[in-house]
Amino acid sequence: MASFTPVTLSGDLCQRHRHLNSLVRKAKETTASVQELEALPEESAVDRLFKIDLAIGLKHVDYIIRNLKDDDMLYVSRALKATWLIDHRDIINPKYLEDVLFPEMIKPAVTKMKHWLYINVRDPAMCEEFYHHYKDNTFEFAIKFLNHCSHELILEEAPKILTKLTTHSRDEFDIPKRNLYRICV
Repeated sequence: MASFTPVTLSGDLCQRHRHLNSLVRKAKETTASVQELEALPEESAVDRLFKIDLAIGLKHVDYIIRNLKDDDMLYVSRALKATWLIDHRDIINPKYLEDVLFPEMIKPAVTKMKHWLYINVRDPAMCEEFYHHYKDNTFEFAIKFLNHCSHELILEEAPKILTKLTTHSRDEFDIPKRNLYRICV
């Protein structure tokens, strides 16, 4: 598998993407192991992107987590393409994220990961877990999970949060009316 790196791309942007994707597919088909992935040399950013894409294809959790902790947002953004990470409840839960992963990430990466979370987490049980964890401290973030929670929870929480959803208040919980509409519909 060492013949895949260093990756050299030529042509326009479309051709470069196709070539990189074909290299990742070929490497994945050769039943590349985790050890082979780790051993690949990195001579350029493209080599690192190749390794991240391959790790996504091989579902190599540790390598993806390491890239989420990187200081370069290019690698963090690429690692967040691993939407299957949502299935790893031992990692994607508010307690682990707040206590272990987020402290090791840079602030823009944490912000990007939080955005990724509320876009990709759709399971009502997970959404309820995130909502309950964040509702007291960061309501603006918690409310984004509420519309994917069970209808019972939404009906239970609606009276409690109505004062926080008004557009007339000027406090830290100033939430636009469109969020209320999204929750109620």
